[in-house]
Amino acid sequence: MRRELSVEILRNNVSYSPETGVFTRIKNHPKRKYLAGSITGVQRPDGYIQIMIDGKIYLAHRLAWLYVHGVMPKKNIDHINGVKTDNRIENLRDVAQSVNLQNLQRARKNRKSSRLLGVSHSNRGTCLARPYRARIVVDGRELSLGTFATEQEAHQAYLAAKRIHHEGCVI
Repeated sequence: MRRELSVEILRNNVSYSPETGVFTRIKNHPKRKYLAGSITGVQRPDGYIQIMIDGKIYLAHRLAWLYVHGVMPKKNIDHINGVKTDNRIENLRDVAQSVNLQNLQRARKNRKSSRLLGVSHSNRGTCLARPYRARIVVDGRELSLGTFATEQEAHQAYLAAKRIHHEGCVI
């Protein structure tokens, strides 16, 4: 049975700089794969940094939380500025998944969406003068914020609503 990673085991293997968010190795890996004093961590395809400790892979932002606070985060670690590689402790917060999802910085890519968060192209042919629609999800329900002549107007309406309805919003 594998034991849970403790702050002592973590600190015996790596050091962490809360100001830079960078981890460095304290001792050499047995096979000299990682050398003492070297920056450690590999960027995953999804953009997050992962680090191997005692043969197990951990996400660096969760390790940063453990290193500083002495316990693993209870919920999800949110990168406040949206940069997945920025593991400075001031950029991390332990929040529920719903709050973490509210902190999206840019729109997901799909054919109906605009490049701006909260904006999509209106499908209604009757509304050619106002081709952009703004919508927001609050408590699991989608709310329409109206249709707009420009993407920017729709985006501003979305941001105003986001600041009111999403506790995790930092924009």
